[in-house]
Amino acid sequence: MSDITAMKEQARATWAAGDFDAVAELIWEAGGVAAAAAGCGPGDRVLDIAAGTGNAAVQAAQRGADVVASDLTPELFVAGRRRAEAAGVELEWVEADAEALPFQDASFDAAMSTFGIMFAPRQSVAAAELARVVRPGGRIALCAWEPRGFVGEMFRTVAGFLNPPPPVEAPPVRWGTEEGAHELLDAAFDITCEPQLLVQRFDAPIDEMTDHFMERFGPMVMARRALEPQGRWDEFLEAYRELARRWNEGGKDKAALPAGYLLVTGVRR
Repeated sequence: MSDITAMKEQARATWAAGDFDAVAELIWEAGGVAAAAAGCGPGDRVLDIAAGTGNAAVQAAQRGADVVASDLTPELFVAGRRRAEAAGVELEWVEADAEALPFQDASFDAAMSTFGIMFAPRQSVAAAELARVVRPGGRIALCAWEPRGFVGEMFRTVAGFLNPPPPVEAPPVRWGTEEGAHELLDAAFDITCEPQLLVQRFDAPIDEMTDHFMERFGPMVMARRALEPQGRWDEFLEAYRELARRWNEGGKDKAALPAGYLLVTGVRR
């Protein structure tokens, strides 16, 4: 088994752990931003790359588009189909690797990804696949976490405890920087980068939000499995609690974590 194959198998297991859909509620807003920014509407065939449980895909379908939701982790599709049914829309769900999309060249009018394609290990390969499947004149809208702010600190906190292997090309937050977005996309797209702010809200104190996150978010579920045998889970949990408390803007009784991201929109040349 190659290192890349092993990384992808680990990624699939990670995102399948926990209850991603319960955590995806916290970023639902960004899916609507992406669907609107991609100009999704009737007559458009739209691809959502690394769709998860369909935050962007469902909202693009609500705008009248014909949507394919693709993800490396098909275990997420059960909740995604449930979410789509509740929204009154139908999607096509396809198991797909962002680095090897099973679609014909120039077969989509628009493509989106909300905090998804950024985690493909071979970033330049994923960017090339994105360009391949979007027709000339087609649109893209990508949301990627910035390296600064709460989410950036969260990534660094996790890395400090788990010592992950070095990235194949660059950290995932490369997609969340203007320089990185241009490096990856300028060969095929004319792009615009706009910093955005998503406030993740939870109707309970910040420590309860942390517990909710730790119990349901796949990467945190896997972190616990790794750190508990080492006797480091409580240390990690307290470090995360301190981080969340410091960034919380919601006061004593409600949680509100500001999370900066980059919205990249573009047109395929």
